[in-house]
Amino acid sequence: EIKKKWQAILERVREKRIPTHALLLEGSPLDFRNGELTIEFDSIFHIHKEKVEKGEHKRIVEAALAEMTGEAIRIKCVIAAPSPPKPQVESIYQHQETDEESGGKARDETRERATKEVSLDPIELNKARFKAKVVQKTDLKDEEKLWK
Repeated sequence: EIKKKWQAILERVREKRIPTHALLLEGSPLDFRNGELTIEFDSIFHIHKEKVEKGEHKRIVEAALAEMTGEAIRIKCVIAAPSPPKPQVESIYQHQETDEESGGKARDETRERATKEVSLDPIELNKARFKAKVVQKTDLKDEEKLWK
């Protein structure tokens, strides 16, 4: 029932105090037992959690809950369990050989690694794309030298 009314509860908190509403936006109802609502926050919002569970912010949230549900509800705030680590992109900076050492294979392997994207981590993807561009430009310079 609280999950269904959560948006209305947030709006009621907003009417009472906008800073409390801003803090509470980063949380979500997790569990309700024995008159106590557990609100979950991601670990990056630990400061929001700490502020909501204390003082005036807590009183405002509990008052809004009472108004919206008709019962006295205490709140407890928790940090979400960490999510499993994301798969890593194979680093194209590892195990690079010079063309002389590999018989010309290093350039092809670097290109292959740069295009092999196994993760959606934007920072790692951008690093791989940048490195692939650098390799391509280096190849053009080498070819220009050969033509001269």
